[in-house]
Amino acid sequence: MKNFIFIIPLLFFSCNSGETSQVSGDTIVKSTFKKENTAVRVMDVLQGSFNLEILSNGKAYAINNADIRFPINVKIQSIRVRNGESVRRGQVLAILDGTELKSKLARSKEAVDKAGVELDDRLIDYGYRLKDSSKIPADIMRMAKIKSGYNSARYDYADAKAALNETYIVAPFSGKIANLEARIFNTTDAFKKLCTLIDDSEMQVEFNVLETEYHFLSKGSAVEVIPYGEGLPLKGIVTQINPLIDDNGMIKIIAIVDNSGDHLLNGMSVKVIVKKSVPDKIYIPKEAVLQRQNRQVVFTYEDGRAKWNYVETDLQNSKYICISSGLKSGQKVIISNNINLAHDAEVTLDKTDSGRE
Repeated sequence: MKNFIFIIPLLFFSCNSGETSQVSGDTIVKSTFKKENTAVRVMDVLQGSFNLEILSNGKAYAINNADIRFPINVKIQSIRVRNGESVRRGQVLAILDGTELKSKLARSKEAVDKAGVELDDRLIDYGYRLKDSSKIPADIMRMAKIKSGYNSARYDYADAKAALNETYIVAPFSGKIANLEARIFNTTDAFKKLCTLIDDSEMQVEFNVLETEYHFLSKGSAVEVIPYGEGLPLKGIVTQINPLIDDNGMIKIIAIVDNSGDHLLNGMSVKVIVKKSVPDKIYIPKEAVLQRQNRQVVFTYEDGRAKWNYVETDLQNSKYICISSGLKSGQKVIISNNINLAHDAEVTLDKTDSGRE
């Protein structure tokens, strides 16, 4: 009977913490795994005046905005403007056909002359002449004008002259032409209006804020208006605060914004930021605040460890949030790699960015 020899390889395991042994030929190689601390950035808890920012959406409207309508029903002779064109106050926008009105004015002038002759005849009956009007008693002159029809003739002449002047449609203020509807060779009654005239050098921005934010606003409060799609903020001030709260708990605010650069168009949607300085507040970067167990938590840095702190927050802006309780000035809060931190975890400072922003 043949004898079989079984060779059983032996595996040796090291029980030393953090070490493993590997057999490579006749050499045993030991490798050690070191636990690395999380590198974090920190920032001081700040105290002082806090720049509150109230964010809202709004609409921009030109302060002067008027529909230019036709005063009389006649044929349109010429239109001298186009959409988007800038015009000056008093500039002629369109001319209407005044042929019939010129004839009416001439007839009215002739009627005035005829009534003047009749007036002189009436005054002769009273022993006066029209050339001596300064000597004629007021009651006699009034009676003579009524009987001669002189007053009625003068009124008709004034109306005819005014109607002829209305054939020249002029801009009531400087601005830009929009919604030009009318076309020449048509009568004016075929259109609701000639055009819309917009003065957009200053814009009125209407927006809403929550009733809880009302006490942070006042007339003269600074605002920044940002058109959608454009990052350039425009400066403005609050001019009106409507003293009523609507069904949604909102308050209507109106601000005036300089639009000399033509950044805003009438009816444009905009972002609005109202800025207000609130004194004596403790605040930290918003990225330092986490949600844990339905509460707000901030990790502070103390002697190489992360410390868990429950906090209560208050006002906030785009970068910072105020702390009403849970932190004090001088502490350092962790603002990076804090998502998976645990209380008393060992951390190291990120040398590439540290201290106060």
